[in-house]
Amino acid sequence: MLSLDCARFLGGDGCGGVVDDYLSIHDWLDSTKESFADFPHRALRHHSQGIIEAERVFGHAIRNTDGKLVPVRYICEQHIKEDCGGFIPTVADWFRHIKPESWMSRGYRIEPAAEPCTPILPTRQLLTPRPRQQQLTPTPHPEPASGRFSHPANPLNSQLRTDTPLARNIEIRGSLAEGDC
Repeated sequence: MLSLDCARFLGGDGCGGVVDDYLSIHDWLDSTKESFADFPHRALRHHSQGIIEAERVFGHAIRNTDGKLVPVRYICEQHIKEDCGGFIPTVADWFRHIKPESWMSRGYRIEPAAEPCTPILPTRQLLTPRPRQQQLTPTPHPEPASGRFSHPANPLNSQLRTDTPLARNIEIRGSLAEGDC
């Protein structure tokens, strides 16, 4: 429906006023025709969220020339019902009918909706407990020859090894500390 026709319809619907009282709201709802001049333009504002957006733009009510407050929600609902066959869709109602294209998902392939995933193993096998494993006995490790302080860099170890990088580092630092430079 053209915005002007819809505004005339609303003016004669007991709300009173003149066409210009309602025309800005109808023009706002149909302004998406600038991008796409066919019915899909309605997907952008002809839904329940579009009504809420219109209230944000125009306020909750407008005062017509007869001095009567008319809810913006009512104006939008009448417009949308007229354009959508007596039905006010949601955003989801519109989006549900969009055909997925590869560019919509940044080039990833979109697979059609499939059946729910089935488990790899049958359910009864997933729920049955596993058989008990044999108890493993720990392998005994021999004690180090130098006792519990066996690390080569430990100062309590009487047999300090000098062939490790850590030991060489200690030797270099020790010589620098003594003032050999």
